[in-house]
Amino acid sequence: MKFGKLPSIENVDFTLPPDPPGTLAILQKRQKEGTENTLYIGATGWGMKEWVGTVYPKNAKPKDFLEHYAKQFNTIELNSTHYGIPDELTIQKWYGQATADFRFCPKVLQRISHSRELSPDGPVNFIKQFCETISGFKEKLGPCFIQLPPYFGIDRLPTLAMFRKMECPRKIPFQ
Repeated sequence: MKFGKLPSIENVDFTLPPDPPGTLAILQKRQKEGTENTLYIGATGWGMKEWVGTVYPKNAKPKDFLEHYAKQFNTIELNSTHYGIPDELTIQKWYGQATADFRFCPKVLQRISHSRELSPDGPVNFIKQFCETISGFKEKLGPCFIQLPPYFGIDRLPTLAMFRKMECPRKIPFQ
């Protein structure tokens, strides 16, 4: 098996493990507070041609994959943003193809997470550009996440803390 890839999902056991102790108490407290609990389930991409005929309809075209994906899942780990910032038209297109309750969870641009930009000493133009662009997801923007490089050790936690405090044009939920 290649990391993160299966030739088929037919034999995968999707049974969830038992809830950790305390989960029920947290959920009950949230219910009393009137807080809605929403479970988001998705994958790392929607462009899987091998899903045609199983997850997607038989004659699905690649341009329609996101639309079919969003009818079955309500979130996506948007890995493509790790390699480049999509243009505004692409964000608008994706936004329009996803259902109202869908959430895009973009991965922070690699030029940010794997460079000195993560520290306050580096230029912030990529951070601002990333934030401005993904804010086009509007209410469909879920948490953003960072894949740190393998050399990012615990000794660099202060750098990560500083990054989380950086200003973006809009409140972006970094996780």
